[in-house]
Amino acid sequence: MRGQASIIAMIVIFFLILATIGLVLYLSTSYMSLQKEYLQVSQILATKAKENLLIGYVNNSLSIYNSGSVVTKIVAILLINRTNVTIVPENITVPPNTNVIIHVKSANGYVIITSYGNSFYIAPPSGKK
Repeated sequence: MRGQASIIAMIVIFFLILATIGLVLYLSTSYMSLQKEYLQVSQILATKAKENLLIGYVNNSLSIYNSGSVVTKIVAILLINRTNVTIVPENITVPPNTNVIIHVKSANGYVIITSYGNSFYIAPPSGKK
């Protein structure tokens, strides 16, 4: 009986050691994954900070110049009026030091949304909507 108890105790200790090793490996892998995600988010935020657009408005056209140091992707333009906001989906890539012209409907204001989440607002001059 005593021999069986010692064998059972050894088996329990063995499985506890295996469980501990498994837990340590799981925590180590989770930590490495978390570090990788943090690095990716940091890189995206750094790129977002480098994004800069200069916007002009003439005759229902938006002139968008990328004065930043990263390629910008315009994903939407919001047309803002007194009573509503219209979302116009876009898929326009603007390399640095490049200008694009986008024809838009008349509105009281426009917001350009980029893939990094930045937004740039412009209001046409009064009386020239």
